[in-house]
Amino acid sequence: MTRMGRCHALWISLVPFLFVRSRIGRAVFANGVLAHGTQHELAVRFDIACNLAFAAYVNCTSSYQPQTLGLSAVALLAWLWNRRHAKRPLVHAALVQLPLLCAAARF
Repeated sequence: MTRMGRCHALWISLVPFLFVRSRIGRAVFANGVLAHGTQHELAVRFDIACNLAFAAYVNCTSSYQPQTLGLSAVALLAWLWNRRHAKRPLVHAALVQLPLLCAAARF
């Protein structure tokens, strides 16, 4: 898959975040499309910082515990591993975006 194809696959997989009933879902979608669509370093860093802040907020305020914490831990570990070793869009979509979507949907 080309770099452009990977970018499209990642931002398309963000569409379900539009259906999360909080502003966090829409912010994750907007930041993710910007970061994955442009691959600009500043946009990617902003996306990472926002996602960490959103995850911390959701973990601190969610009544869906300990599941939210577990989903966040899976997503963080998968993101770290994928960033360092595989850099596969399917890993990112399935093991980072999907667990965070599940946590955000229950928030």
